[in-house]
Amino acid sequence: TYAFQRDRYWLESPAGAGDVGSAGLVTADHPLLGAVVPLPETGGLVCTGALSLRTHPWLADHSLLGTVLVPGTALVELALQAGAHAGRPVLDELTLEAPIVLPESGGIQVQVVVGASGEVTVHSRLSGSEDPWTRNASGVLGTTAAEGLALTEWPPPGATAVELDGAYAALAERGFGYGPAFQG
Repeated sequence: TYAFQRDRYWLESPAGAGDVGSAGLVTADHPLLGAVVPLPETGGLVCTGALSLRTHPWLADHSLLGTVLVPGTALVELALQAGAHAGRPVLDELTLEAPIVLPESGGIQVQVVVGASGEVTVHSRLSGSEDPWTRNASGVLGTTAAEGLALTEWPPPGATAVELDGAYAALAERGFGYGPAFQG
């Protein structure tokens, strides 16, 4: 071909490009996690994912003093999802150790590690970074739930409604940002 021949040739993507299965991984089928990697010899596994404001724009609605933070409930969800893949669907305990801060541009890599005996940790770091991983949460997964408490009527008799008009505005004055995705 010649530079001015005006023919275009597009490279074909290899079969499965962008598909975790083509890398020998198992898809996580989850909006926050991309793949599940069973660990040889240990019986544990690692669930991996990537978070950014581009791929998860609703996370921009959760901030503290202008800094976007992944909600703590998302870390609970990450641990539960990893536990489900490991055959340990019950979260017995979880300690939140450090927030996951989302940058304005770029993203965060997330890894959830489940050990054979049910210990679980959530780690993160900037995408493409060689910096050490930050441990964001640690806990214990189980196979059976504890006996449930008897549920009572809610709200309890005699309870009075609390007025919530202006609650989000009052929180915003204190630096807590709860946009539409986190209201209601």
